Amino acid sequence: MSYMRSFASGGLADAIRRAAAIAMFSVALAGCGGGSGDPGTGNPPPAPPPPPPADTIAPVLNALSASPGFQEANVSWTTDEPSDSQVEYGTSATYGSSTTVAAALVTSHTMALSGLNAATTYHYRVKSRDAAGNLATSTDGSFSTTAAPDTTAPVVAISSPASGATVSTTVSIAATATDNVGVTGV
Repeated sequence: MSYMRSFASGGLADAIRRAAAIAMFSVALAGCGGGSGDPGTGNPPPAPPPPPPADTIAPVLNALSASPGFQEANVSWTTDEPSDSQVEYGTSATYGSSTTVAAALVTSHTMALSGLNAATTYHYRVKSRDAAGNLATSTDGSFSTTAAPDTTAPVVAISSPASGATVSTTVSIAATATDNVGVTGV
């Protein structure tokens, strides 16, 4: 009803100008992406795709292994998605030591442990955190470092024949040996 009044009071030319201005504004707005749909069909624009679901699943840990040496060990494992690396370790399942976090996101992990005691059993567990912050922690594992290498030669004492004796036939020799680690034969 108010449109009719405007038409009656402003004349036909004013009404046409207003209608044309509104139509041009609508076409211009639709053409610059600010309209309410496809200007050719009048359909609304397609809805944007939904965001991907949040990652709430921790990496899966596989193939845990330890390769011990004399005073060191390498701990290795794999994950099903890129994640960081850390090992907790100690002489009991309460651990007490840990490596620094290797922040590189990888699927094949190896961490070196050093400064270990020889011939000692160690417990360890691995930790990996993915890019979304989901943490996976393994169950307890263990390994034993190797014994210190034997660098001391055994001491051998010959008791028969006597020192300086001259022998001319087959002779039995009697000897004893000692070592800091052990003697397997004389």
